[in-house]
Amino acid sequence: MGEQMVHEKLKDLKTKKKLTNHKISELSGIPLSTVTKIINGKTDNPSFQSIKDITMAMGGSLDEVAEIQPPIFDQRKDPVEYSAQIELYERIIKKKNRWIQLLFSIWIVTIALILLILLIGEL
Repeated sequence: MGEQMVHEKLKDLKTKKKLTNHKISELSGIPLSTVTKIINGKTDNPSFQSIKDITMAMGGSLDEVAEIQPPIFDQRKDPVEYSAQIELYERIIKKKNRWIQLLFSIWIVTIALILLILLIGEL
């Protein structure tokens, strides 16, 4: 389905929720004539606040009305898709940690040998 105009989305939501313009007006606090004009597409540029109030009164989502898509990482269906990548990163981190420990141990031994040589040389 192609892009719908905001008023078409509101009209679809109104039909889905089985609400009248009068009830939407009561729930949103927007005058009935304004609700009717917006939902029928007779208002060229309705305010964001009006669209928000009408949408909320109908229990709808502004994201849906504005056709805003969630970020790609939210669209993944199964967190298991990440598990292989996470396991790979964990193995890489463990390997790097082992190298850091090895290099630190070598550094300590080297310092100890240098100190030992310096102490023996002074005797």
